[in-house]
Amino acid sequence: VETGDAPPYLMFTQDDKIVAGLSELDDDLKKQGIPATWNHYVAVENADETAERVEELGGSMVVPIMRVLRAGRLGFLTDPTGAALGIWEAEEHGGFEIVTEANSVCWHELATRDLAGATEFFEDLFGWATVDNPVAPAGYRTIKLGHDDLGGILQMTEEWGDMPPHWTVYFAVEDADETCEQVEKAGGTIHHGPFDTPIGRLAVCGDDQGAHFHVLALQTPA
Repeated sequence: VETGDAPPYLMFTQDDKIVAGLSELDDDLKKQGIPATWNHYVAVENADETAERVEELGGSMVVPIMRVLRAGRLGFLTDPTGAALGIWEAEEHGGFEIVTEANSVCWHELATRDLAGATEFFEDLFGWATVDNPVAPAGYRTIKLGHDDLGGILQMTEEWGDMPPHWTVYFAVEDADETCEQVEKAGGTIHHGPFDTPIGRLAVCGDDQGAHFHVLALQTPA
């Protein structure tokens, strides 16, 4: 992708459809010791209006709204519990084009130390609804928009130690065990799993530069 003077940017595709992107951290972020991570973006109709609402609701805009060539306009917020999340006002680039199929994104999950506070913030900001998930081991609310399940909000416990609040991406895969073998062959790490859950076989992984992600072999593809 043409980025001008900005760091290089690549698109991952499957069957000629976009599934994710890859960008190199700029020099300022590297100097700050910002780790490699997967970013999450929520599509909005008007980025400026959304940014104003973030501040009104007790969040912060840590990256002000900016234009990305002709692709769209983006910014990054932190919610009142401290987790970062991107917002995206699309122009020529509408985002990923495949979801929930094998080797594409199937879930987004916020881990937070204030489940009630995060839930209220995002319901007010984006108009999401949330419902309790009774099968989760700790407090957990499923994020819904209309009839669609978008992700979840998870209550962090003492077992998480000093890990900061954060969003995690899940990729659907056909076979979690085989995928974990490929992760390790490629220089990544399996932090936990694979293990069985009510929705499928799951593993917590890290890539060769330390960015965390989950892989999930869904029992019934959504």
